[in-house]
Amino acid sequence: MNDDLLPAVKELISAGAAVGQPDWSGQTPIHWACFLGASQNVKALLDAKAAADAVDDHRRTALHRAAESNNEVCVSMLLDGAHVALDAVDVDGYSALHYAARAGALSCVKRLLEGGANRHLVSASGACAIDVT
Repeated sequence: MNDDLLPAVKELISAGAAVGQPDWSGQTPIHWACFLGASQNVKALLDAKAAADAVDDHRRTALHRAAESNNEVCVSMLLDGAHVALDAVDVDGYSALHYAARAGALSCVKRLLEGGANRHLVSASGACAIDVT
């Protein structure tokens, strides 16, 4: 899904494009690939040493973006291959588990919990992941 741009992504990487270059909101190509569920693009970016733990202007990581979009393949790729900070929180104290729960992304919730996500992590507003569903 959404890997139509893979040839262009690979060509840009081969040409030396900055795989960690943020856009106006601080999101990098890996943020967008995870949000769109473009798992082969995520793989190409990770292979090109894109920083999986890069944060945008709201301190969201690619894992937050994959979880909120219910992209279990991308969540698994980040957990298994990139060794991301599983319980990283955004500016409001929400982790990827909060995002997945709020989106009703059951498969991502399960994968994050299997990966060891802290189900008791409390956001700045005092909410655990179960509270945002």
